[in-house]
Amino acid sequence: SSDLFPSHDIGGGEIAADMRSDGKYKPLTSSFCGGATPHLQNGDMPITAWRHPEATGIDQVIITEGSLKSLVTAVKYWRLNRNVVVIGKQIIGSSHTTVNEYLSQLGCDNIAIAPDAGAIEHKDGKPNQHIINAYRQIVETGKEANPSFNFSFLWWGQKTKSPEKHFPGIDIDDLGLDKIKSEVRNIGTETFFGMVENKTSAPIKYNVLENPNWDKEPNSQEYSKYLE
Repeated sequence: SSDLFPSHDIGGGEIAADMRSDGKYKPLTSSFCGGATPHLQNGDMPITAWRHPEATGIDQVIITEGSLKSLVTAVKYWRLNRNVVVIGKQIIGSSHTTVNEYLSQLGCDNIAIAPDAGAIEHKDGKPNQHIINAYRQIVETGKEANPSFNFSFLWWGQKTKSPEKHFPGIDIDDLGLDKIKSEVRNIGTETFFGMVENKTSAPIKYNVLENPNWDKEPNSQEYSKYLE
């Protein structure tokens, strides 16, 4: 992973940089002093993949945000099913080539995106367009890379984010095992994006594949808007 998570409470507190004027999570890079950027040789941002060492196969691949969240998610899911692989990526940013290559290596077409709470109803009650566009890009680039990929979204009612971390307005890594077993279900991409459309008066521009800025250095300001 290339993310830096300064922390005083690994047991469940908010983990992020103390100085957030240029973003909440900061990739490890020496580019500020003339060194390398955090990108891989193909231009993608690094990803993190968690696979249980005793897995006997792969039943599902879950894509979520970042290294730590994906690790916590994987550890919880492994208590229920060791044959789950969890991928952590920077949602807003380019790592699609690397993700799709890894998905092809795994040979599992059952792929579920775990959207964060508040993606559909953000601060103003409208969708977080940056993150919704990024979810759409994951699906579109994945289907272009391999038409057999079957994408879905994990859903437990997280339209809004709860400041007090009350269910269902919490992210996947905050769910207890009881909620994962009883409340989390898979919904289709059309169902998910249909809920998005019902929360906006104007069509959201999904065709972000033509955006020339995806392969540039991550925009910490834009990223922090999503994380707030």
